[in-house]
Amino acid sequence: MTSPVEGLGGDQSCGSGHEASILFPGGEKMMVDSRIAIEDLRKLLQVLRS
Repeated sequence: MTSPVEGLGGDQSCGSGHEASILFPGGEKMMVDSRIAIEDLRKLLQVLRS
C-alpha cells in the first residue's frame, strides 16, 4: 500500500522531486516529502508504531 502523507508534497512524476519512500517490514510503503524535519519524521513513525 502506498500512503501519501497529506500536505507533505508530491512525487517526481508531478515535478516536485522531493518525495521519499519508506518501506516497512510488512511490505507497506509510505511516501513523505524528503524535506521533512527529522524530528517530525521520528514523531510520525512513533505514532504509526503505536
